[in-house]
This record gives sequence, C-alpha cells and structure tokens, in this order.
Amino acid sequence: MHVPYRQTMAVLVPWAVAWFCFLALPRCEAQNLVPNPSFEETDTCPNTCCFNVGDRPLFWNRWDQSPDYFHACAGDLGGIDTLMDVPWNGFTWQYAHDGEAYVGMGLYTVDDFRELVGAPLIEPLVVGQTYYVSYWVNLATEGSYWWVRWACNTRGLGYSCST
Repeated sequence: MHVPYRQTMAVLVPWAVAWFCFLALPRCEAQNLVPNPSFEETDTCPNTCCFNVGDRPLFWNRWDQSPDYFHACAGDLGGIDTLMDVPWNGFTWQYAHDGEAYVGMGLYTVDDFRELVGAPLIEPLVVGQTYYVSYWVNLATEGSYWWVRWACNTRGLGYSCST
C-alpha cells in the first residue's frame, strides 16, 4: 500500500517538532524554596500541642499563638493519647495531603486569636522573579476532644525579611 507523501509528512513533521522541543529546548526546573514543605522531618513524634521545641517539624516555628503539629507517628507512642495523631486527633479526622504530617492553625477565632507558622526560605527571593505558591487547607471538624465551631472564608500568605 502506497501512502502519499503529503500524508506521511503531515504525521512526521508534528512528531519531529515535538521531539525537538522536548530534547533541544532548555528545560524549566522547579525548586521548592520551603524547607520541609510537607512537615515530615521531625526530631521526635509530637505528643503535645502548641509547636513547642520537640513538638514541631524541623525548620518551622510558631509566629503567633499556638499552632499544632500532627503526625502519624504520634499514634505509636505506647498507647498514650497524644491528640496529635493522623488521621484522627483531638481536632479532626484528616489524612495528610502529602506524607503523614500536617499543621493545624486557627486562622481567625474570637478576640482576633490567630495561629501562624513560618520557616526561613532556603534561598532569598529575587526581585522581579515570578514565583508559584500553593498550599492546601481543610476545615477541622469532629475531633476526638474538641468540636470546632467556626471557620473563615479567607486565608493568606505573608513574607518577611526578618525571622
């Protein structure tokens, strides 16, 4: 069976261009500037609230009030109910989006109470450079000890030149 030249070229040219773009053009490489972005790295399993030393992910600190650190390893502390387990803990039933850990924060409650966390970036941001930022949020409900009765419809992300 003879295939006309035009039909052959109509198929081959797009494939050749696609391979050229894939192999020859410079690749865009993304780099995460946030240390320990999924909160997996820790010195010890958390067994109390409030982001105290030893009960928070490495490189992260609390910037306001008392955020909480939840990790699946907290369920393996000899039967002790630490309230910090994943998926079920004192505040909610929630699996981590990535890995086995997450951070809980009250973003806005009564009396302007806000829980904030932060970490120094691996490299400084460059003026004029475009950056992509994403994170996941979930409403905490039906915990083993507390029933959260409020939510907020806004959230944010801040940058600071100080630590």
